[in-house]
Amino acid sequence: MSATLWASVPAERLPEAVRVPLTLPEVRLRSAGTGPQNLLLTVWLHTVADVQRLETQLGERLSQLVLRDRSVLLRQTKLMGRLLDARGRVTWVIPVGPWADGHFAGA
Repeated sequence: MSATLWASVPAERLPEAVRVPLTLPEVRLRSAGTGPQNLLLTVWLHTVADVQRLETQLGERLSQLVLRDRSVLLRQTKLMGRLLDARGRVTWVIPVGPWADGHFAGA
């Protein structure tokens, strides 16, 4: 399963807030931005309970981080060009070629 977390960090702490998630193996994407929710994290987890554990770890490592929202995806049907069945096993591979055969949005 995966989750996306939107957080707020004071601007002066943002460089640190972008580095800290690199120490957590579950983090797949971290992005800094502007506005009230200036930090975005995408994480891959084994269970829904892991979301709370990860949120706790982030809070311990970044005391000024405030989680504003979260979105949990319980099941994926496609991951990195692979179609998945209900158990998360690969059933088919779809080659990723965004610049081939008009698949690129600009084509």
